[in-house]
Amino acid sequence: MKFIFLNFLVCSLLLFSCNTETLEPVNQHPLSGKWLWESTSGGIAGITMKASSSDQKEMHFFDSGLFKFYTNGVLKTEANFTIVSKPSRLTLEVLPHLVYTDDKFMTMTYKIIAGKLYLSEE
Repeated sequence: MKFIFLNFLVCSLLLFSCNTETLEPVNQHPLSGKWLWESTSGGIAGITMKASSSDQKEMHFFDSGLFKFYTNGVLKTEANFTIVSKPSRLTLEVLPHLVYTDDKFMTMTYKIIAGKLYLSEE
């Protein structure tokens, strides 16, 4: 009887202590990382501006909710941000909104498609 109980106990410990799943970081934002600006289009006139080798812009988003904007490697501004899911004013589709905690930037919706970040003013 002791042998059966001991085998049951050992098997139970083995079953409950082994876990092969990998867990994703809890605080990781999908925006986290460095994004290089390629182009901007839109506005009333529908103008498209493209990046050039002499005018490189980078957006850095951190898991902590910090955003930094660089032009040609020089920090131009930084702000704190949060991500909020709500309906878009334009399409009513529920989208993630990039909301800055100060008034430096407008609230924007974003989508990541094929490794590229698309921002739209709200």
